[in-house]
Amino acid sequence: MERLAETVVRRRIAVFVAVAILSAIAGVFAAKLPTDMNVAAILPAENPDVVFFRVTGERFGTNFVNMSALEADDLFTNENLTTLRAMTNAAADVRGVKFAMSVTNLLDMQPDGEGSISVREIVPADGIPTEAAELDHIRHLVLDNDMLAGNLASPDGKAALITIMLEPGQDPKIMGAALKDAIRKAADGRAGTVYFGGVEMIVDFLGKTIGGTGMVITMSLTFGVFIVLLGLFIGRVLGLVASLATAGLATLWSLGALGAMGVTLNLFTSMLPLLVIVVAVPMATLIARAAARAKGTGSERTVIAVKQFGGAALGAGFVTALASLASLAMDLPIFQHIGIGLAIGSASAGILAVTLAPALLSFGGEKEPAHSIADRLLGGITAAGVEGKRAVLLPVALIVLVVFGFLATRISRDVNPMSTFPAGSEPVETENLMQRGFGGSQLFQINVHSADVRHPAVLEQMDLAKRRLLNIKNVNYPQSIADVLIMLNTNLNNEPSTPDEIDKINNMWFMLEGQAQVDMLIDRAFTDAVVQARIGDIDSSVVGPAMEKINEVVDAVPHKLVSVSLRDRPSNELDKWSEALAERAVEKLGLDVRRGLDKDIDSKDLTAGLAALRSEKPTIDSVLRSEIQDRYAAYLKSDEADIVLPDDFDVTPTAEALAFLDDPSEPAVIDVLKEKLPADVLAEDPAGPTYAAPILVGIYNKSIKRWRHGEALKLAREKINGLAEAMAKDPSLNASVSSSLWTINSETANVTPQKYEEITGEAPQADNVIELQARVTGWPQVNDMLHRALPKMMKAGGFLALILLAVGLFIGTRTLIGTVAALLCVTVTAVVNLGLMTILGVPLDNITWVILLIAVGLASSSALAVVGSRRRGLPLPAATVGAMMLPVAVGFAFLMLAELGMQALLGVFIAVSALAALTASLAIVPGLVGEDEPE
Repeated sequence: MERLAETVVRRRIAVFVAVAILSAIAGVFAAKLPTDMNVAAILPAENPDVVFFRVTGERFGTNFVNMSALEADDLFTNENLTTLRAMTNAAADVRGVKFAMSVTNLLDMQPDGEGSISVREIVPADGIPTEAAELDHIRHLVLDNDMLAGNLASPDGKAALITIMLEPGQDPKIMGAALKDAIRKAADGRAGTVYFGGVEMIVDFLGKTIGGTGMVITMSLTFGVFIVLLGLFIGRVLGLVASLATAGLATLWSLGALGAMGVTLNLFTSMLPLLVIVVAVPMATLIARAAARAKGTGSERTVIAVKQFGGAALGAGFVTALASLASLAMDLPIFQHIGIGLAIGSASAGILAVTLAPALLSFGGEKEPAHSIADRLLGGITAAGVEGKRAVLLPVALIVLVVFGFLATRISRDVNPMSTFPAGSEPVETENLMQRGFGGSQLFQINVHSADVRHPAVLEQMDLAKRRLLNIKNVNYPQSIADVLIMLNTNLNNEPSTPDEIDKINNMWFMLEGQAQVDMLIDRAFTDAVVQARIGDIDSSVVGPAMEKINEVVDAVPHKLVSVSLRDRPSNELDKWSEALAERAVEKLGLDVRRGLDKDIDSKDLTAGLAALRSEKPTIDSVLRSEIQDRYAAYLKSDEADIVLPDDFDVTPTAEALAFLDDPSEPAVIDVLKEKLPADVLAEDPAGPTYAAPILVGIYNKSIKRWRHGEALKLAREKINGLAEAMAKDPSLNASVSSSLWTINSETANVTPQKYEEITGEAPQADNVIELQARVTGWPQVNDMLHRALPKMMKAGGFLALILLAVGLFIGTRTLIGTVAALLCVTVTAVVNLGLMTILGVPLDNITWVILLIAVGLASSSALAVVGSRRRGLPLPAATVGAMMLPVAVGFAFLMLAELGMQALLGVFIAVSALAALTASLAIVPGLVGEDEPE
């Protein structure tokens, strides 16, 4: 080191030139270093789950969705609906917004009383009503609709969401600010509380918080106190400049290297400059402080300083770099990038500490050794705290290692991302609203893929998935395109279930074309659709168990189905198909009962009863016959009839004759019509009976289905104790049970190929097999995947870091005992941090690895300084180690005042790491490493 120092002093201009050139190159790349504060930017881009998450989010727009909300005592007043509409329109008018959707601009579809559907606005576009009755009608249209209650309006009628879909490629910072500004202006001076959520909204909040007055004051205090203490402890202005220049340029070189590698800084890797400064300053401080306390000219003092501590400074830089490279063992780019950046930064700091710092320090004149109050204080630490208590300190250090090591094994795994935001802040308040009014903010999707996801068999599986989701704790308000079609099928065909024929779906679909709400549930190619829902809490202790159950729902979706038209099957199979329909009805009903009554049902008898209802011809009593007759008469008198009858013609005899046909066929109906209808009508329209016959047969069949449905409901209520009361209390449960039991009326059975072969005795033809895939995605899924992988990655990185540390420390100390002492010092520092995390309730999270790297960097510097001094027979450098660590501990402790939890935690653990490194190096190393003769 002495020869290196002499060369640096002699060639200091060349050193400055080389450093300037390297810094200029690094500056060019650092200036081009892109940033992306989107939370999703921390996800590993090549991970299959993340790729699918992005693809699905782009297909259905969830990657581009933000939201605003309005909360009031009663949403359904003229004033509040007016405010909501103004907010919705203001959001829609922001440049870059594709559409904004709330209950104020949605359409409603209801039966028109004439066999069709009336499509109209829920809230009239020409003016919001003022009359209580009209407002109450709007309330019921919204809150009685399962597609809206819990999704766009809270079930208690006190809050409404505005879903804001952005055009792809928008700048998050610009969009977040623009949306908030427009929506706040629209709501200004009106009643109610306004909320904002979504990526762009959070990015805007983070930008304003980080750049706000509070953060400026906190950072000013942090670096102000740090620099003042550092200057006092070094004792020379030139030494302070050398130390800060080393840290600053090491940071620049680190960022430049990342820029050259094409890395994008995100919320996690943006912490890198702070990390490099924290671990770099102590390396240069070793040289600067030693030079300030030596005798002679600036050049002479510099050579002495490098000779004493150059090896420790350079060694600390490369040991920290080696440990940081252990991040490459962690299969997550955010760890890898921050590891590479810190490795480059710490290695650069070590090199600059023995080149740039000495070159600067050599300009100092001949001065007496610097002394200050800080020196006397730190010197006291040496005399009173270390030299006389070596026999006690090492056992105490080992006890600390054991105790905090045990605590480290108990570290929490439950992460709540909202803890990083201050209480009462915009993201926290929005999350609270989402939890109490909308089932949480954690939206996930089960993506279903097939040749045509509108096929009845696929829709039925989506409906089944929804029912299963309703039985998972903390999963709320699931919905899919199947729910939309069930609503239309109920209103249009009086069949409360997924349509059982593709023709029915095609007849409905024109009403759904172009609706934004539909486009978020099914893609326009009809190959993919989603069942989506929310998880009721953002905490991983809730999300994790919910995701396990959600994946079980996905696993229950069959990969192949056979759709069988029962009209085409031979009569000897029909009983078996009836049983298959009954099994499916009971499966759905069992899910309903589990949700409504929290108990399982005995399905055997109920299945047999429903199968019998389906198989046996109903006994048509007088009540049922009268109902059928009335429906026949209504058709014959209607404008929709295929036979035009005189206004004064009494259709009762004809309807009565038709009603006495048991299981009527079209020919039998034609015969009755020809017998009962006027001769002149038949002469004028001889084909009329032929066209009317299938309609009348259909009326009979629907009447029988409705009768069968009623009998099935009666049977279910009898078999399942408490079901009738639960259905009466819960309209949603009532509708769900009704839909489940309608399954026995389906003319199509959707079964697995195995079930088909069991019933028919033959394998289904390949062209009749429907293939489908189901896969869960969404932020909860990918975040839970990473959360579960984190401990394994931490172990892999930690194990490799220990190996690299041992190698690096052996090279740095050149002795086995020195390696053991330094490694023990680093281990104690790291374990104290982990144990303290347990005590404070801080969970194992991404930031844990950053904390450990800080601990390694600081402990390596202090341990190597002590080991080097002992091996040279120099006095124990307690004051020097204190000067390295105390400015870091005290200065960066002010980060605890930061509004954002991540920055506050960094303040806590930087301070803890510095104090633990100081204590461990003075307590452990002197008791293990012997002294050489003084040089």
